[in-house]
Amino acid sequence: MIRHILTLVLIGCLALPATALGQEEEEGEATGGAVLVVSSFKCDYAELGTINSNWEEYWLPVFQELVDEGMIDASGTYYHLWGDEWNVNWYIVSEDVPAFLDAYQEGFRRIGERYREVPEILDYCTEHKDSFYELGPKTDAAGYGG
Repeated sequence: MIRHILTLVLIGCLALPATALGQEEEEGEATGGAVLVVSSFKCDYAELGTINSNWEEYWLPVFQELVDEGMIDASGTYYHLWGDEWNVNWYIVSEDVPAFLDAYQEGFRRIGERYREVPEILDYCTEHKDSFYELGPKTDAAGYGG
């Protein structure tokens, strides 16, 4: 499972044209700020509790370490209440794409090292996709503890 997701994300990363990562800023483009990486899944609604428990037990402790060590800014999950069929989502916020890739590889290395078997999210889900976003202007983090 870990290798499957890691392979999918790394393929997506390698598919990014090098020019997209090194483009000079032009008027109207994003500012070169932090990146938000989102992995979205179409999952069986009856298994959302199991999926959430697995994230809490295996993934979040490792990625919290990466936050504490300054490798990434944040990581977490969110579940769809109303919207489309992409009902399970995992996100990571990092300084830039290379920082994300370093942290992502390290996170999966640690998970593989600590746990003999991690439940596969794809056992409960039919599809998966990854998206990279460059963050633009934002509000202050008041009121939600962020």
